Amino acid sequence: MPLNSKQYQAVMWGSGPCMVLAPPGSGKTLALTKRIEYLIKKGGVDPSLICVLTYTKNAANEMKDRFNYYTNNKYKNVTIGTFHSVFFRVLREEGVLDGVKVLGEGEREKIVKDIVIAILKQKNKECSNVRKEIVNNINYDYIDFKSIADEISKVKNLRKNIKEYEPNSIEKDIFDKVYLFYDKYKQDNKYIDFDDMLTLIYEKLCSDKNLLQNMRKRFQYFMIDEFQDINLLQYEIIKLLVKPLNNIFIVGDDDQSIYGFRGASPNIMQSFKKDFRKTKIIIFDTSYRFGEDIVGVSKKLIRNNTVRFDKNYKGKNICSSIHVQETEDKVDESKYICDLIQYLKKSGGKYKDICVLCRTLRSSKNILAEMKKRNIPYVISHKDALNENEAHGV
Repeated sequence: MPLNSKQYQAVMWGSGPCMVLAPPGSGKTLALTKRIEYLIKKGGVDPSLICVLTYTKNAANEMKDRFNYYTNNKYKNVTIGTFHSVFFRVLREEGVLDGVKVLGEGEREKIVKDIVIAILKQKNKECSNVRKEIVNNINYDYIDFKSIADEISKVKNLRKNIKEYEPNSIEKDIFDKVYLFYDKYKQDNKYIDFDDMLTLIYEKLCSDKNLLQNMRKRFQYFMIDEFQDINLLQYEIIKLLVKPLNNIFIVGDDDQSIYGFRGASPNIMQSFKKDFRKTKIIIFDTSYRFGEDIVGVSKKLIRNNTVRFDKNYKGKNICSSIHVQETEDKVDESKYICDLIQYLKKSGGKYKDICVLCRTLRSSKNILAEMKKRNIPYVISHKDALNENEAHGV
């Protein structure tokens, strides 16, 4: 696909800070990979000085594949990886991770669950007999252990003091104990989780000036994909590393920032142009993935965002349609989806041509149960099938 004028501007950008605002399907991966090629071939930049960061192993691999395709596998020493994989490698080189094991997300959640239940049981022993009868009948299935684990992650990624943090997942006194016991469990068993990787690299860069200078020499051109997903801790690390050259090129869309539970915030993109005052802003204004009807409906919804960059996207003239259906609850939603599938089948459609997209594997639970009840055949295909270590590229 030939570059449009906005993509061409981004590819040709040389040194200094640059922010590309790009909606889904606007060719951002194309622009990123072509810019790496441009820096090397036209800008004379040593490939080993370029570091491209993204959020999942799949996204990093896609970018590597595209870049290698465009350059015939000529430049192998460009660093393209996830935040965690790149910093994990640095920590390992520095000997920080000697004898340490990495906890996956599933393991982390299980440990948090065990700690929460242990704390609640201990709390029961301190209750009166009448209270014990009530508390002993607690159904732990109604406790959202994943949300508790996510809030522990959020505290670290926002660099919050645990005493000042007000949790939403469980009572504060319990949350504070869980947080402390979880950290102690990791220390006693020589574990780290993915949040610790970021905390460790930040602390190491702040305390070891030689390492900081070496990292600044090692990587002199940073490119970051999906910047709307960055959290405060990652941003602080990046700000340390890009000085004094400030050769940082970011691509993202503040309207797509959905990982607030992990500490991501569109405010960070707003802060970027203040922290890097000479930032060039380029807006990719065409989505090649969607028709104007889908883009138009999306824009009406997005305009309700209060913190955002002002931009006006348009779609290509592709046949497409959109319908928004309100339902009472998840069960009603599942019935509606299955009704629609059966209607499409009776109208001559084929099951293999129907796709149901869910934000997470957990959110598909009710839909799958309803499909089983109605004998609707299905195949599950989801990124959640990957273990978290693979997803982070570690």
